[in-house]
Amino acid sequence: MSIDLRQSAWRQLPEEVINSISYHVNRLPFHRISTLKSCSLTSRAFLRPSQAHIFASINFDISRTSRFVVFQSLCRTLLKNRNLGLHVRELQLRSDTPDLYELHIPALNSFRTMLGLNKFTFICGRRSGDGTSDPGDAEMLIGWEQFARTVRGNLNFVFSLPTLRTLELGGIHNLPSTLLVSFMKMEHLLLDSHLSIDSSMNATSPTGLMVLSSIRLQSLTLREVDSGVVNALASMLAYKPNGLKRLDLAPVRLAGVEDFSGAVWNLLRLGGRGLQAFEWEGVSARPHAFKPIDLSTIRTSLRHLSVSITYSVWFAEPQVLIDLHALLRQLSSADAALEVVTIKTAFAGASSGDGSSNLTDFAGFDLTSDPEFLDEWSDLDKILSHKKAFKKLDRIELEYVRHTASSKATATSSLAVPVRGNSKSFPPNKGFGTPPSLAEVAYTKELEWWTDTACTFAERLAGTRARGVVIVFGESKTRRRSWAVFEPRSPEVVGGQDSFEWRPMRVGY
Repeated sequence: MSIDLRQSAWRQLPEEVINSISYHVNRLPFHRISTLKSCSLTSRAFLRPSQAHIFASINFDISRTSRFVVFQSLCRTLLKNRNLGLHVRELQLRSDTPDLYELHIPALNSFRTMLGLNKFTFICGRRSGDGTSDPGDAEMLIGWEQFARTVRGNLNFVFSLPTLRTLELGGIHNLPSTLLVSFMKMEHLLLDSHLSIDSSMNATSPTGLMVLSSIRLQSLTLREVDSGVVNALASMLAYKPNGLKRLDLAPVRLAGVEDFSGAVWNLLRLGGRGLQAFEWEGVSARPHAFKPIDLSTIRTSLRHLSVSITYSVWFAEPQVLIDLHALLRQLSSADAALEVVTIKTAFAGASSGDGSSNLTDFAGFDLTSDPEFLDEWSDLDKILSHKKAFKKLDRIELEYVRHTASSKATATSSLAVPVRGNSKSFPPNKGFGTPPSLAEVAYTKELEWWTDTACTFAERLAGTRARGVVIVFGESKTRRRSWAVFEPRSPEVVGGQDSFEWRPMRVGY
């Protein structure tokens, strides 16, 4: 009888309460899935809300046999209970063995149950992402025509879903240009390394022209793609030259960088006239690799400029900001709309083969002790403090990202450090929750190095028109926290650490 009473009590709870409980359980940093399963076993009232969270995001690297077996099992479950597929909002599928897709894979038929999919990632083959060419890369790729017919059919089904808003695609040769046209209906498109198109196919069919007449693409990310892809995109975006709002170029390989940059400049002129955010990740050994790109043509619309730099123990030269200096000079004018400058900084160590670092790399490396390294930050301050330019500049973000050779590093949690006063103190609780602990942001020797270094850099930017400098570091997407540092332009408040003004940092547009 007591069990029946408990079940009855759960059923009497309003649906909003059940959904709220499930929502907060889904935000747990650990054991999220197992806890949601336990909730659904406690009462049927939790079943559908728990299913919605459990199946919302599916992420598989099926290169390993063990993971492929688990993926197949999940797909069989989706095919058996097709209602579960309606909960899937994000699907990521990667493989280092592209020949797998030459086979008929019945599991991929489960794609047809995901009628509410919003984001799809499909990467074939290996991404080097280190700016060098590997002859073995060509053997790790696959042409579109090599896909099994059922695989192509299932992919085409996903590409045509009206709910799909974000698509990431990479590692495919000879992608039909007609498909590239259909991607223009996405809001966010990420084209990854080694992707090329078959330009021999007619992309200007009546259907293609209909798509181009109603382009929805707002954000475009290009990573090591072929210049032919960029030129094709430029011709398509020309149908709506003010539609694209964000362009992210990273990383760029040493081979063919001139052709790539030239093609991007063509894209900006034809289809990037309303750009509001521009991100560039260059190559340390190739300063000014972005040329002939000229941002002066979009200075009245560009609000956010982001540049990635890398300090390397084997290439420790004070030239890492040279691209940023040049790009800012292009934007330097009284009518510049620039509000945010983000500098993403990575440290590439010498003691590991993949470009990452360990504790020994920092033993004799302290760039803040070398005046040459700090001089270029002082030069940056001079550019940003020009009395006739950058009148709308709001803040400068110094962001730490972990250097990786296999993928684009992205910092997804942040913690602020005051620029003035005690530079190593952390903000008190001012109503925005307890600041994340050092353990939560994976505090390592790199982060310790970054904390000291970033504060030194921030001091060199004291003359800019910006209201403040934000120091950002961290890696966990599931534990993102954003904090703004004390604004030097705000009125002084007497009192020590508690006098700092802390506000949540605005991210994105």
